[in-house]
Amino acid sequence: MSDYTISVDWSGKDALADSDAAKVISGSDFNTEFTTVRTAVNSKADLNGDSSEDFAIDNGTVAGTFTLGGTAVTSTAAELNILDGVTSTAAELNILDGVTSTTAELNILDGVTSTAAELNILDGVTSTAAELNILDGVTSTATELNYVDGVTSAIQTQINTKSPTASPTFTGTPAAPTATTGTDTTQVATTAFVQTELGTITAAVVNALVYPVGSLYFNMSSSTNPNTLLGMGTWVAYAEGEVLVGKESSGTFDALDESLGAETASSSTTGSTTLSTSQMPAHTHTIARNSNPGGTAAASGSGSGGTWTTSSTGGGSGHTHTTPAVSTLQPSVTVYIWKRTA
Repeated sequence: MSDYTISVDWSGKDALADSDAAKVISGSDFNTEFTTVRTAVNSKADLNGDSSEDFAIDNGTVAGTFTLGGTAVTSTAAELNILDGVTSTAAELNILDGVTSTTAELNILDGVTSTAAELNILDGVTSTAAELNILDGVTSTATELNYVDGVTSAIQTQINTKSPTASPTFTGTPAAPTATTGTDTTQVATTAFVQTELGTITAAVVNALVYPVGSLYFNMSSSTNPNTLLGMGTWVAYAEGEVLVGKESSGTFDALDESLGAETASSSTTGSTTLSTSQMPAHTHTIARNSNPGGTAAASGSGSGGTWTTSSTGGGSGHTHTTPAVSTLQPSVTVYIWKRTA
């Protein structure tokens, strides 16, 4: 649009002499001047607007109410400046058509860094505001929320079907990894592991457990060393000609592995035995009458026929009896006995 500039020097004509032909205002002067005015006016915009006119305002200021298409614009410059740099298409902006959100609700998006692709994830969402508000206050990260990606059923229901780590009760046929042979830890032993371990147990291993060092082995038919029979251990013959007696805490049998007593009482060794009076039962002696019994028993004794009977003794002093060798053997059964020493 061009500005109006005076084409004819009207004030210059006044300074000319009356006799100067240029001082005369001619119709040509008026034609030139009004043509210039018309050109300038025609280049200006119609205040009432015209659909055929295109114009630009440079640093223009609107005083009063600015009307667009018959509707007064009430937005402030700051509010309109929010659109500065907007690259949305009309179709994209029309998405807001009919939005009933308040300013506060829309301001929730203030500072959102989501891309268009990320926001498009909401395209087609039919959730209500109440349903979306469930996310209000959620502090989970994207990684944490992605843990539920692909979940097709109630997580709690799935968890309830799992066994606890403490004292679980399994049903069906539970399986576990099979440990290597010889494993000695708290690892669960499978039936395969047990079968393998049992296969490594020999008779000698079992016998070594049954007969630890110090054990006794009895056999009623064979004198063969148990090492040959059991396949393990060092054995020596034990308690030959002796009876086994359990050890007591005190008394005659209070020492372990001690040999006591003898098979017979010989007159040359132990035949003469002195008993105290308290150890003897009360008894009498019958003596032939033609013999001299000696002692006080003869004086106080009585008898008839060919014998004397002494008075009962056993409450006086000790005395001795000389006897021939007699058997002290208790009822016994002989067997082969071996003791493991190593």
